[in-house]
Amino acid sequence: MTITLKNVGLTLDKLDILNDVTATIADGSFVSLIAPSGAGKSTILKLLTGLLQPSMGTLAVDGHAITGLNTTFSYLPQEDMLFPWYDVDQNITLYQRINHQPIDQERVTELLTICGLLPYRHFLPHQLSGGMRQRVALLRTMLNPANYRLLDEPFGALDAMTRGLMQDWLLGLPANLKRTTLLVTHDIEEAIYLSDRILVLSARPAHVVQDIALTPAVRNRDWLAAQAPLKAEIYELLRADSLASANPD
Repeated sequence: MTITLKNVGLTLDKLDILNDVTATIADGSFVSLIAPSGAGKSTILKLLTGLLQPSMGTLAVDGHAITGLNTTFSYLPQEDMLFPWYDVDQNITLYQRINHQPIDQERVTELLTICGLLPYRHFLPHQLSGGMRQRVALLRTMLNPANYRLLDEPFGALDAMTRGLMQDWLLGLPANLKRTTLLVTHDIEEAIYLSDRILVLSARPAHVVQDIALTPAVRNRDWLAAQAPLKAEIYELLRADSLASANPD
């Protein structure tokens, strides 16, 4: 099972947003998209969900073209989008409630326990910290049966400490909770820490300028600290591209 983008381009209001984006996301992999702000990272996720249609090129899942709104992906936007009148239990089972499907309470209890949220299962969103709200939003994404997850800067609004804890939590999830994931982030360290591959995109019109594979034997904070040269390499790619875009002549 794979996600493929082939020569994808998008023009909106005469502005070229994406240009010839080509990539393959392999089954079971965790891939990050990183680019300068406003380059079109989130736009790629909206194309995959069918919220937008490409001006050129094709997008496909398992060889089937994406032609409109679809339920192939479990999509987490930048905001947690929790329903304020629903408690934690009700928010994380939103997919099942909307689709009138049975709710496996044993499974829900198991996930809440894994994520450290069991004591808060009947709390409303305003009673939770920012990190706890993000865990609830991620759990809701995980309880969606879709085989693919799209995460759009899910930790971008969190403070540095909470962000680090959430990254550790996501990385440490049991294997049965992990699926093919495409993460949009502007944080280079986050991309290195969580990903099997990093796709570095240029500024507008965005296209892939570097495809970096990461296969560490052990992935932890000590390993991440040793990745300073890679962080500098990605930073220079983004910086050079941003400067070129700002000074086209």
